[in-house]
Amino acid sequence: MKTQFFALLATGLLLFSGCKKDADLLQIDCEEPAAQHALANFWARNGAPVQKFTFTSSTYPPQTTAKGNQLYVGSTSFAYTDGSALSANATIELEFREIETKAEMILSNMPTSSNGMPLESGGEYYFKVTEGNKRLRMTPQGRIYMATAYRSSSTRNSGMQLFFGQNTPNGFNWLLPSSQDVVSGVGPSQDTVTATGTLFQYIFTLNNDSLGWVNCDAFINATPRTPVFITANGTNMTKDNTAMYLVFKRRNSVVSTGILSFGSGLTLQLPNVPVGEEVDAVVLHKFNDKYYFGKQSATVAANQVIAPPIREVTEAELVAEIQQL
Repeated sequence: MKTQFFALLATGLLLFSGCKKDADLLQIDCEEPAAQHALANFWARNGAPVQKFTFTSSTYPPQTTAKGNQLYVGSTSFAYTDGSALSANATIELEFREIETKAEMILSNMPTSSNGMPLESGGEYYFKVTEGNKRLRMTPQGRIYMATAYRSSSTRNSGMQLFFGQNTPNGFNWLLPSSQDVVSGVGPSQDTVTATGTLFQYIFTLNNDSLGWVNCDAFINATPRTPVFITANGTNMTKDNTAMYLVFKRRNSVVSTGILSFGSGLTLQLPNVPVGEEVDAVVLHKFNDKYYFGKQSATVAANQVIAPPIREVTEAELVAEIQQL
């Protein structure tokens, strides 16, 4: 794969740059889970680990990530947030996370939907670049190149696009570049995803003035669609100590962004779920330092209601249950 990666670089076919939120630069919010949520520490401990790569402002050697993805940072890619150039031979640190499985999406609390439409993910990636304690932004000509293999077992070539992350009152959301005003330089027309070879290696580029979460996704457009309701029946369940997910069994997709309502428990309404999909409804809950887990399988029918039975588990048992999804 490494040989193929650099051959593509040499011929100018490989162009990727990841994008993440920067509170000072972008009008989106996709940092870590909210600290006030009871499960925040669980997600921090068990989510996708942070990988760090160090460069100088004059030397950007290629890197291989923990999952075998290939990274190469183009020269003169970064500047200080005020646009001034980096000092000679400044030490640059790239912070990187990679989420490629459904279990990793739940353990990192990074579901896949865009404005209520479910997405099938080819990988979620996080980029943050600093020099000392100073946050950096990308220059207009800056690029981060990446080659990654889409590992889903389902359809691989249907409409993959790049999305940015955004926290909303109703949960995490992914937006196409054309849906927001954070893309600069050559603009959204340069945000592309292509598939090459039998490995379904996706090679993509993004030109953005800062860094953050980026997701390589395709919309799940199957019809007819219906709302699905996940109900967590129990006492002491609130939006700040409970998380609910709909996990697609045949797709690399986990959705969790919807409308919460309160009754005897907590109900999450998820729109636009294709009828006939095989799913697992999953509930995570923490109260008084105890963890609880629920899971129930279903084949989606019109206005499907799923109420997983909840049981107490240890943190290790909760992680093991999620890893089996």
